[in-house]
Formats: sequence, structure tokens, C-alpha cells
Amino acid sequence: MPGPPGTAGAGRVRWHPTSKQAKAEPGVLRGPAGCCWPECVPSGYDRLDLQARRLPPGLAHRTRKASRRGSDAAAEDETSDMERHHMKGPVKFVAVVAVVLVSSAVLAPLLHDLLPYPFARIFKRLLMIGAILAAVLFVRIRRDTFARYGMARTPDTVRFLWTGFLTGIAGLVAFALVSVATGHAQVVIRQLSALGRAERIAEALLTGILIGVFEEFLFRGFLFTYTRDRLFRGRALPGMVLTSLLYATLHFLTVGKPVISPDPGIADSVKLMLAPVQSLTDWPMLWPSAVGLFLFGMVLNACVIRTGSLYPSIGLHAGCVAFLRAVWLFLAFGKDDVLLWSSKRVYDGAMGWAFLLLIGLLLVVRLRRAVPST
Repeated sequence: MPGPPGTAGAGRVRWHPTSKQAKAEPGVLRGPAGCCWPECVPSGYDRLDLQARRLPPGLAHRTRKASRRGSDAAAEDETSDMERHHMKGPVKFVAVVAVVLVSSAVLAPLLHDLLPYPFARIFKRLLMIGAILAAVLFVRIRRDTFARYGMARTPDTVRFLWTGFLTGIAGLVAFALVSVATGHAQVVIRQLSALGRAERIAEALLTGILIGVFEEFLFRGFLFTYTRDRLFRGRALPGMVLTSLLYATLHFLTVGKPVISPDPGIADSVKLMLAPVQSLTDWPMLWPSAVGLFLFGMVLNACVIRTGSLYPSIGLHAGCVAFLRAVWLFLAFGKDDVLLWSSKRVYDGAMGWAFLLLIGLLLVVRLRRAVPST
């Protein structure tokens, strides 16, 4: 009887498995009379199965059952490990948020004595800087790359930035023109020198760029990617909703206007932490702004998902912030019917919501996915 390769009689008959045998157990090759050679077996389970074929029938059956129980136990262990891995994500997320809040609460009173800025502004900027540093540190510890969070440089990077920036500016200019045409805004020329006007515009552009880069990396880059992959197991929509809610909530730190003592301390930091919760008491007044900020966050997330890049949202965010910081130089908005026509903040009324959604729709339709760099 011919045997497996390398044994006596191997050279006399060349054996090929029939199609029926191959379909029955792919990857396992048998010779006549059930003769098998182990080097053809790809896994430990198949090897045990082949060894069982050489045993008496009863013992072979028990061996197969034992091997199957071992495989099932290994699969259950792997599932348990994956569940524990996913559970660690929310715990780490909450721990990082707690560290950033505590650090900002302690540092804000110390820096208030050194910096000529309002205490609430210092606290808010500390939160932003702490969150960004935590994100960068997290990326470095995991030996990850910023490309995974949308910061990869591709041939489309500059085009994405300019498209987002100019679309944001153009959309808000159209909003301003409609406001003037409907009588809700008036053209005014502030009494400033040409140099002073240029300085204000340059400051608005610089502020827009900085806020665009920092906030987009934090919210649409790190938080969205982390929550989508770790908390929601790859589902984009829950990640979009959560990061947009966090984005809107952060902007309400100073809306409640808690009373800050002349010599701020940690207690005043805690007041600012609770400001978003206290703002819920003024919900009838604040909900239009909350809706607008949430919609803007969703639009920015849609740009990231559409292109796989953070640069369109950075450009759009920078353009919108720059416009809002500079529009007071040219326009004065009315304070009546704000819920319908919006104010200079744009996101606190129905017309502003419509323009924000229109800007997002134009970008999503126009942009395509980034081309990987070669």
C-alpha cells in the first residue's frame, strides 16, 4: 500500500484527494484506507482528529468530543477577553476626563494671579489644553499614529483645508446678506483705522485657525475615533451624537454665568464645572444655541466620515470662527425674533441652522475620500 511522501512505497503511487473528500474536510489530505500525513494538517484540532482515527472506535469518539470541548472553551475565553477589552474603554475614558477636570480646577486659580484674563476663560482654555495633551499622550503611549485620527498628510490635504475654509466663509456671507435683505441686520462701519481694522481681521483669522485645529483634533479626531472604535464597536452614528453633545456642552461653561469671587479658588472652578448643569434651568433661553452647536458638530463629523480626513472640518471650523469674530466690524444684528432669524452667533436661530446644514450638504456632496499618499 502506498504511504505518505517520504515513507516506503511513496514513489510508486501519486495520490490526489477526491473532490468529495476535499469538500468534506478542507485542508486535510487522506490516502487510501484513511492513511494521513500530519504535515498536511493546518490546525491542532485537525491533528487531534487524525490521531483519533487510529484509535478504537469508542476511544476515538471520546477524543473527538474532548477536542471539540477544548475548542469551544478556547472560543469562549477569547470572547470573554474581547468583552473585558471593550469594558476597559469606558473606564479609561472616564478616568482621563476626571484627571483633566481636577487638573484644570487646581491650575486655574494659580494662573489667574498671573494672567490678565477672566477666570472662566482661563478655566475653559485649561480644559481644552488638558484634553488635547491627554489625547496626544494617549496616542504616543499606544504607539499609534496621528494618521489614524484623520491627520494623515495626503495629496488632498491643502484642497480639503481651502474647500472647508472658503465654503464656511461663503455660507456665512450668504447668511449675512439674507439678514441684511430681511432687515434683521444693518451695515455699519466701525470707527477704526485701516491698521486697526487689519489687526482685528488678522486676529480673527488666527483665532479661527487655532480653534479649528485644537477643537477638531480633540472632538472629531480623538474623541470621535475613540468612542466609535472602543465604546460603540465601530458604529459611527452613536460616536457622532456623543461627540457633538460634548462639543455643545463645553460651550455652555460660561453661559450660566456663575458668580466668581474676586480671588477665585477651587470652589469657583467647581462652579464652572457645574455651569452646564445649572444652565438647564435656563433651558427655554439656551436650547436654540444647544441645537445649533449640536448640528454644527454633526456637520463637522459628516465631513470627517465622508473624506476620512480631519482637514475639511478644520478648514470649515476655522472659516466659521473667523467670520463670527470679524463680522461685528461690518454688521449690527437685531435682537428681535432671534429664534427665527438668528443673531450674530448664527447657531441660535432657525435661519442659522438652515445655513449650517446647507454648508454641510455642499461639502459632503463636493468632497470625496482622501487619496492615500504614496
